[in-house]
Amino acid sequence: MPGKKILAYIIPILLLAIDQITKFLILKKIPQEGIFLIQQNNFTFSFQLIKNQNLAFSIAIPQIFIFAIISVILIILGYLLYRAVKKDYTIQILAYLLVIVGAISNLYDRIIHGGVIDFISFNIFEYQLAVFNLADIWIVIGVAILLLKEPFKGKV
Repeated sequence: MPGKKILAYIIPILLLAIDQITKFLILKKIPQEGIFLIQQNNFTFSFQLIKNQNLAFSIAIPQIFIFAIISVILIILGYLLYRAVKKDYTIQILAYLLVIVGAISNLYDRIIHGGVIDFISFNIFEYQLAVFNLADIWIVIGVAILLLKEPFKGKV
C-alpha cells in the first residue's frame, strides 16, 4: 500500500514536469514556421507553437469564464479523486490524476503565458485537424479510462 501512495505523488509530478519541460523547449527552440517531422502526400505531422487562449476545441469565451469553469471542474475532480482513494479504486485514481494533472498544467499555462501552449500538429489535405500538447493527451487518456471502465464497474 505505501508503494501506491508514493506512486500517487510521483506520477503526477513527473507528468506535470514532462509537459512543462516540453512546452518550455517548444517556446525556446521551435522556429516560428515550426518543425515538420513527417510530410507524406497529404499528411503532415509537425511541432508548431500555438498559444490557445480559448477553451477545448478552440471554443472562444472570455478568460474569466474559462478560469471559473476550470476551477469548478478541478473541485469536482478533486472530490471524485478523494472518493476513489477512500474506496481504493486504483484505475479511477490513475484516471482522475491524469485529468487533474493535465488541467493543472494547462491552467498554469493560462496564468503564466496568457494561453495554453499547444504544439503537436496534424494536417490532412491542408486542413489542421488538431493542435495539442502532452497535458491534453493526459486528459484524453484519463477520460478514456473512465469511460472504458464504466461498463465494468464493480468487476475491476
